[in-house]
Amino acid sequence: MALSIIILIITLVNLYLYFLTYFIIEKDRLIIKIGFFTYKKIYLKDIIAVKKDKTLRRSLAASVKNRIEIFYPSSSVIISPKNIEEFLKVLNKEITN
Repeated sequence: MALSIIILIITLVNLYLYFLTYFIIEKDRLIIKIGFFTYKKIYLKDIIAVKKDKTLRRSLAASVKNRIEIFYPSSSVIISPKNIEEFLKVLNKEITN
């Protein structure tokens, strides 16, 4: 019984984090949020490159097909916005401003 409750709690937390991962582009940075956590803040001026990613590496990307990797000094992050084209359009607009 206790094991079932633990498994249920872990499953619910994972679903919560999975469905509540989102990205905010504001002023001078990209903010990656997972549930109520702020996972990463990346200054737009620090973004070196953005490319589509088709690897199966572990990441914040909820999708295996629609993933992008954002490179910045000393690291990178893989995410999967719901609408990649729109996300990239907004990101590019903010970077060029």
